[in-house]
Amino acid sequence: MENFERLQSNLKSYIEEKLDANYDFNLWKETLVCCRNNQLDSAIESWDFFKNDFTVINFIVDVRATEDEWTPTLHIEFRWDFGDNSMRIRAMLVRNAVQYVQVVDMLSLYEEFGDDYDFSKQFEQMKLIEAIRGRG
Repeated sequence: MENFERLQSNLKSYIEEKLDANYDFNLWKETLVCCRNNQLDSAIESWDFFKNDFTVINFIVDVRATEDEWTPTLHIEFRWDFGDNSMRIRAMLVRNAVQYVQVVDMLSLYEEFGDDYDFSKQFEQMKLIEAIRGRG
């Protein structure tokens, strides 16, 4: 399970980096409006800054009450394709901060790949390829 922990940590850092450069309240609001109007494809198009890394497949957009205000929240679900394989990833944002990143259905991945498969290495290779192609 150490491989999954390392991968989730790496994914969180990478997603934070992408969001720092691209995410703001207006994007949250646009995603909210699209999702409420059943326009998932339009919402996904707004998140094209991930298109070279992951496929955005779903959102849960909401607000939560905090002490003095309403706070924008967002769950994003991605599919990461690596080789002939893929995995689903979920990220939870509150305001502009990534609270956590979770590999979805980790048990199935563990059963398929075993404990020794280095998902982080696959992820680092993807980032390297992106940098070589100048998309980083």
